[in-house]
Amino acid sequence: MKQPIYIIIYLLLTIAIGAIGDGMAIDHATKLTHLFKAFEILLLISCGFVFKLTIRNLIALLVVYISLRIACFDPIHNIVAGLDILYVGTTSLWDKLISNWVPTGIVFARVIFLLLGIGVAFKELNNEHKFKTD
Repeated sequence: MKQPIYIIIYLLLTIAIGAIGDGMAIDHATKLTHLFKAFEILLLISCGFVFKLTIRNLIALLVVYISLRIACFDPIHNIVAGLDILYVGTTSLWDKLISNWVPTGIVFARVIFLLLGIGVAFKELNNEHKFKTD
């Protein structure tokens, strides 16, 4: 079962679990936040086994995961943490990188990465590539 839509949903749920765990730790980390983060890592590692992916598919899966994470992690985190959905922090390297962008530029970039992740998933993670023989 390598339907791209299932892989996308699986990765989005994985990212959401990590973002929820990170958002709950806005004041201080608890055992529950660590559990969410550990579960995210477990789901990500097991994705290749769940969907029986080849090495080529694993590379594509990594591109899809990174693209979807760029697009979705911060908005989910901000909602859970009770912040504005477009809020950009000041502490992490990622926050410092995008803090100089205008909010519409950040939204545009997130939409591009969302489309990139979905596009790569449908292009590379569908059924095995068929080679044409003459």
